[in-house]
Amino acid sequence: MLEKLFNWYYSWKVGREYQRLYDIALKYLLKQGNSIDVELRKSLFKEYLESPVEFGPISTKIPKEDQEKVYKTIDSSDILSPQEKFETTLGLMMILGGSFPKQSIMLRLEKFLGKEFTEGIEEKRKEIEKKRLVDDLINFIDFRKKFPNDPYVKEVENYAKKAAHRARQELKRKHGSSFSSL
Repeated sequence: MLEKLFNWYYSWKVGREYQRLYDIALKYLLKQGNSIDVELRKSLFKEYLESPVEFGPISTKIPKEDQEKVYKTIDSSDILSPQEKFETTLGLMMILGGSFPKQSIMLRLEKFLGKEFTEGIEEKRKEIEKKRLVDDLINFIDFRKKFPNDPYVKEVENYAKKAAHRARQELKRKHGSSFSSL
């Protein structure tokens, strides 16, 4: 069942041309998934499936042999539990497919991919989050220009200011002071 879902998802998400690159991941994912609780496996996989593609897949830029080596290293790790191996494998799949894994998974991946690689991914995450904030601000300004006399503009403006403040606080909490200039 998991294998069918996985194959369908990748043919849909990134196309057939990338699917061969994920055959490696599938082998390890199925092996690791058999040693954890079924409900936990489903919830982790669901979280993975719902992760949006944020940047272009990088799997084609990394040789297949290198990908195999990282998956094998994760699988043979003595420091990770079966659940952590499964989560870390999903995290690597997310990065290779153009998505961002949770911070806790990124910390684990740093042991296998190196600090420079994971810092690059985190910088990409910050860049995309800043772009989202700017896009939201531009959309709000356009809205305000289109409906300057609308009685609800002030209400929407107050809501947007509060939402922007919450988003800024969340980004500061997640990424530190690099967002303080927003």
